[in-house]
Amino acid sequence: MAIERLSLIDEVNASTYFAVNVNNQDYRAGAKTVADYVASTLTATNPTPFVPSTIQYSSPPGPSFTFTLTNDGVSTWLALTPITGISSGTVVLPNVVNCTSGQEVLVTTTQSIASFALNANGASVIGAPTSLEQNECFTIKFEPLMKIWYRVASDWQLNTFSFGTY
Repeated sequence: MAIERLSLIDEVNASTYFAVNVNNQDYRAGAKTVADYVASTLTATNPTPFVPSTIQYSSPPGPSFTFTLTNDGVSTWLALTPITGISSGTVVLPNVVNCTSGQEVLVTTTQSIASFALNANGASVIGAPTSLEQNECFTIKFEPLMKIWYRVASDWQLNTFSFGTY
């Protein structure tokens, strides 16, 4: 019952300690430790929507295209806006040496792409789409240890996200 005998404070700052009881043992935890725990718990149970650092655009004019994303290591939204349906298209991802942990790429298209490919540029891709419907989108996320881009969201999962104002 040692926790009941602690004094009260009116504000929390960086030097504040919290009384914590784990398995009937009392401990003190710094404010940063508690904040980190709360933040990680909130992130795990309520992940934030994709918010790109940059937007790149492409309006492929012909029946096929190849678009290379910039090698800057930041999350990117690629907005494909072809005039008509595309027979084949390839998006070249950033070079694996420039990719960062958790980096995401969102790809949206206003027209269908019958044959679609992602060039992993030294990495691997798991779950890459092979075609895209009109107004379809997907997101991939980079994991650096295995150097793999994982498909983490599809069109039906993205339609409720807010991408902010740009």
